[in-house]
Amino acid sequence: MLIFSVRTDFESYFNEMVSENAPYYKHTFEGVDDMPAHIKASLLGASIQIPITNEN
Repeated sequence: MLIFSVRTDFESYFNEMVSENAPYYKHTFEGVDDMPAHIKASLLGASIQIPITNEN
C-alpha cells in the first residue's frame, strides 16, 4: 500500500537521521529515546491534521 510505504520510508529516514544512543547526546537521563524525540518534535512540529471525509 502506498500510504504505508511512505510512512515507513519517513520513519526509517528520521530514525537514521536522528538515531538513539548517539554518543554526543548529553540529555539522556530520561532514556535513550528522549533526546531523539525532542529533536524529531522540533523538526516536525507539534501540529496534527485529521482528515474527515464522508462525515467519518
